[in-house]
Amino acid sequence: MIKTMKFFCSAALFSAMLVSTSSAQDAGLYENALDPTRAYVRVMVAQSDQANIGGSPVALSDEQVSGYVSVPPGPVSIGAGVDAVEMNVEAGTYYTFAQADENFIQFIDPPIKDPSKAEVLFYNLSTHSVVDLFVPAGKTNAMSGVEAGASQSVELRAPLTLAFEAQLDGAVLASVADVQLERKQAVSLFLTETAQGTQLVQVVNSFASEN
Repeated sequence: MIKTMKFFCSAALFSAMLVSTSSAQDAGLYENALDPTRAYVRVMVAQSDQANIGGSPVALSDEQVSGYVSVPPGPVSIGAGVDAVEMNVEAGTYYTFAQADENFIQFIDPPIKDPSKAEVLFYNLSTHSVVDLFVPAGKTNAMSGVEAGASQSVELRAPLTLAFEAQLDGAVLASVADVQLERKQAVSLFLTETAQGTQLVQVVNSFASEN
């Protein structure tokens, strides 16, 4: 089963931070011009230590996230452990494909708009129905009301180092410190539930090898 979600951008304005519409690209992704004839796909497989895109294995970070892989548009096989699905991807588009139990959630990641800023992408892969991403330094939400299986994103002034908290009705579910935001760079924050409890992990977006 594939569930598709698009990013929705927050309009919050932090003290000393400018927020605007966002992207799913990092410095390398931004500086290397997007090939409009290709699609770009990555996977997040919190429940497996193996993944493949288009039938080829992909390296995973310690947080179980691959880099974006360039693939031809059309049907593409996505595998996590023994589970695999076929998804359809379009040229000129970035995708994040997250494993959730026996299902997969497909996110469409829009391109960056302001190279002078940094991107923060927040994925609620937990069972908590509505979660806020709170910035203690600004005493405000970077993103509000992120539903389970959905995501939001913002662009922030950079360079900057911030801590973030995933909150449910003001109670902290998980947090991450020292998130370094750099210009033309995207950082993804994944809220997941594991045997160790609810976790908020960060990954700097990057490219993987091309299929």
